[in-house]
Amino acid sequence: MDEVRGVTVLDNIRKAQLECSICYSQYKNPKTLTCEHNFCQHCLEEMMEAHPTKSISCPVCGTETSSPEAGIDDLTTSFSLINLMETIAEQERLVEHHGLSGQTVLENISKAQLECPICYSQYINPKTLTCKHNFCQNCLEEMRIASALEENIICPICRKETNLNEEGIDDLSQSLFLFNLMETIVEQQQLVSRLQTKINCQDCDEEDEAVSYCLDCQEFLCEVCDNAHQRSKRTKSHEKASIDHLRSGKASFKKNYQLLTNVPKCGTHPNQNKIFYCQRCFIMICASCTQDHRNPDHKVVGLSQAIESSNDNINDRVKDVEKCLQKFSNKRELLDMLSTEHQERIKQKHKIITDDADRKVAELRKEEQKLKDKVTRFCYEKGKEFKKIMASNCINEKKIKQQLEKVNNDKKEVQEIDLLKMQQSLMRDLQDALDVGYPTGCVCLNFKDFKESSDFTDEEIYLMFGQKRNMTDSEVSDRMKVGTCVVRGKKWHWGAQDGDPPGEGVIRRNNWGVLVEWDEGFAGYLDRYSPKDLDLAWP
Repeated sequence: MDEVRGVTVLDNIRKAQLECSICYSQYKNPKTLTCEHNFCQHCLEEMMEAHPTKSISCPVCGTETSSPEAGIDDLTTSFSLINLMETIAEQERLVEHHGLSGQTVLENISKAQLECPICYSQYINPKTLTCKHNFCQNCLEEMRIASALEENIICPICRKETNLNEEGIDDLSQSLFLFNLMETIVEQQQLVSRLQTKINCQDCDEEDEAVSYCLDCQEFLCEVCDNAHQRSKRTKSHEKASIDHLRSGKASFKKNYQLLTNVPKCGTHPNQNKIFYCQRCFIMICASCTQDHRNPDHKVVGLSQAIESSNDNINDRVKDVEKCLQKFSNKRELLDMLSTEHQERIKQKHKIITDDADRKVAELRKEEQKLKDKVTRFCYEKGKEFKKIMASNCINEKKIKQQLEKVNNDKKEVQEIDLLKMQQSLMRDLQDALDVGYPTGCVCLNFKDFKESSDFTDEEIYLMFGQKRNMTDSEVSDRMKVGTCVVRGKKWHWGAQDGDPPGEGVIRRNNWGVLVEWDEGFAGYLDRYSPKDLDLAWP
């Protein structure tokens, strides 16, 4: 049998180990997160730029890694991946110039990537130090014992120290990259072994040699089964590769590679994978189980088609939900705008009311000042009279005081017997004081003074003195209009139709007298009165 070409093996290893889970391209400057998953530096930078946070959430497992202050560039570079890429690039050159077989390529990669730098054997339970260099756990244990180190261990390659806790080497993290690479190497070795020997059909019991490989069913097919595969409605759309193409490297096992390696085995047929899906029963089934789903109501499709259809359905529903969410968002924005406009309108109305009130207050203040000025002018003459009388009284008071002081002083300076001689003189002085007269008084301006003046209106007089203005009968009658509030007048000669005690009423009609509806008493009943029997309810 011809050997498997090295290019096939390299292509499979590159796809399994060197593809970034974000961009699905070969790594560029790979960086390692805390969870040991690797991604291109620019992919992580774009992810952080789109969703800036204080930590990086791994796109694969969701583990959080604290964002370095210096940015993604400060994350640990995956030297293992870089070394693997260099090794694969070197093997590609050797394959191109020397035509290395797949087996030789696998041996070279294993020696370059899977040998412990301490024991020079394939890793056994590899552990990763802080510096990201890997070693067998047993090798690290022996090195620690030999160096008598307890709390830390020094890397044999870069001499960087790694602190250990109480559990020691056993608590160091395992290299996820090395485990994945070892699994991939084992898978490729099995592939090489299978393709170097006779391959029997896996779809029948005849043990005829396979001529093709179904990438959807993940089974080798003989010529008969291959023809049946092409005739069946269920499998005729499956993608297949010939054995010769697989051996030559023109074809690979790459279709649904990541998916089919995780497909569960059938419980009824343990040797078969569940690679079909019944869209009626909503379950995964193997090829043999499809016989139980022949009913026309059942619709069996390939697993990849089912997943694609499921993704389409979910994506469609996601779009519907996003549209619904967008409607709510648009409506919220509209309501926010209308709410803001509503509040602005309230402010506008408040301002209009305030401006009108300010204007009315300003007018009232203006009228207030006018009335004050009018009162000041009107009272000016009266004020002059007050000042004149006060000045006259002050002079007379001074004269009387002087005469009284003179008499008291004269009395003190003479003997009592001499008072008889001075009696007439003192009596004249006292009489002079009495002749000055009594103090002159003055009356303040009163209601009558203002009433007799033509300078003030009745409303102004009422405002200043708080008295009801007497209106003529004709004025009262003119104000007896529909809607006016009235009370019983001085000429009232009716009963307690307006209530007890008397209350107010409202004029409802004004024809041949006025019809009044009272608040109390005969409420709801209209009584007819002459305007002279009533009075206005307001002063």
